[in-house]
Amino acid sequence: MTYLIYTRVSPRGSDWQGETSCEAQEAEVRTHLVRTDPSANFVPTLSDEFRTGRNNHRPALQSALREAATGHAKWDALVVLDVDRISRSMEGYVDILKQLEKAGKGLIATRQGLDLASLHGRMVMQIMVSISEYFVKINAAKTVDKMRWMAKERGAYVVGSTPTGYRRVPGNKETGAVSRIEPDPEQVPRLVKLFTCYAVGDGISKIRTWFPMPKQSILRILRSKVYIGQVPFGGEWYPGKHAPIIEKDLWSAVQARLPVDKHSPRPSACAYDYLLTGMVRCSCGLSMSPFTRRRDGHVWPYYRCPDSNCSQKGDFVRADELETAIASQMAGLWRQPTMLKAATEALRSRLMADGSAAAKDLENKIAELRQLEEQNVTIAKNLANEVLGPAAVKIVSETAEVVASRIATLQGEIGALRAGVARENAEKMSLDQVDTQFARMAREVAAGNENRTDLRRLLRAWVLAVQRQADGTWTARYPLGGVSTNCQDWHPRRDSNTRPAD
Repeated sequence: MTYLIYTRVSPRGSDWQGETSCEAQEAEVRTHLVRTDPSANFVPTLSDEFRTGRNNHRPALQSALREAATGHAKWDALVVLDVDRISRSMEGYVDILKQLEKAGKGLIATRQGLDLASLHGRMVMQIMVSISEYFVKINAAKTVDKMRWMAKERGAYVVGSTPTGYRRVPGNKETGAVSRIEPDPEQVPRLVKLFTCYAVGDGISKIRTWFPMPKQSILRILRSKVYIGQVPFGGEWYPGKHAPIIEKDLWSAVQARLPVDKHSPRPSACAYDYLLTGMVRCSCGLSMSPFTRRRDGHVWPYYRCPDSNCSQKGDFVRADELETAIASQMAGLWRQPTMLKAATEALRSRLMADGSAAAKDLENKIAELRQLEEQNVTIAKNLANEVLGPAAVKIVSETAEVVASRIATLQGEIGALRAGVARENAEKMSLDQVDTQFARMAREVAAGNENRTDLRRLLRAWVLAVQRQADGTWTARYPLGGVSTNCQDWHPRRDSNTRPAD
């Protein structure tokens, strides 16, 4: 039999030329094989030095697996000194075993005396890999616990790279001093200036002219409690031993201006409930974004175009005035019997066209979901009974992930369809009450009623889009077979071509 010896040494301690060196591994394996198989033949040994066994991304190992897959390999078995030399994870081991089995090659671990040519050897090998993976996770958990203890009890900065504005002071084994961070005198003034400028109102774009860093990096610095003397670990902050750079009052002033998180608008922008969000469009075609501006001690809501090249980008549109204008226009329009008739007919036509299709689609997706859930239960039983081999477990696990992903997608689609069907059913029930709904809205708008929940519902149901024109006028589109209205100077403008006259 011809053997391919594979050796590996991890990055940590790999320079030690003891029994774990690649040369020592090869010598021990070769001695064992010659003793058990006097007619043994060998191909050149493959080694991965300074490579971790937690994954299979190793050049020598991948070279051996590719050679086996081609069918031109001149060796019969891949031989390692110990199980963890080939892999330190169950997933990686199963992947290697699957490829070797497909190529008709064996796997031998000499120190354990395991040969995967036998069924018993396969079982023991799986147990040994599981034990190895278990101890790796135990060591990792111990490392995490130690790092948390150092952060919590000793105030040490133990995660990530050294924060901007600080420098790392190495530890000393002889004196017992641990590594720590301290303010960098050359960077401290720039950090203080950064926080001060943002606190007084400077934007990130202006700050980047003299503080050349990406926007998100600057925001990360402004949010970090490291600069007020705390250290992070595991999502928690603990009192640190390093000196703070920023005063707490200045840091608090900065936090008051920052977004709630990196994906959220500023808190002041969230205070106003924009009723036409997603429906207001600029003359350039883009959807206008909610925006707030402070003036005279008040926060005013606006819509603005996000395109920096748009000719009307600087024209901020008061959100409350635009919403009031559209609501007043709708209240006036729906006093007309012809408009009420058009609205009722449009609603009836849409329900007749879409209702049955949505209900049928919902029924089909529910049936598909039930089949996938039954398949998922069967997969779980097979895995729990441990009746499958390693290769089968790998395939079944991958199938389970695909099924779970499809189930999650279907659940979301079913939820949306159910909401749509429920809305259509509600519309069918209220089809004869269209005039009542809009009469109530007309009274509320005329009286200045602040029940914005009902107003939002009506605007969402009966406004398709509010389009700004190049000349500054606004066109509101309703689901009435193409009927639209124009409003100028915040009031409806009579146009006999698009709507009935008052």
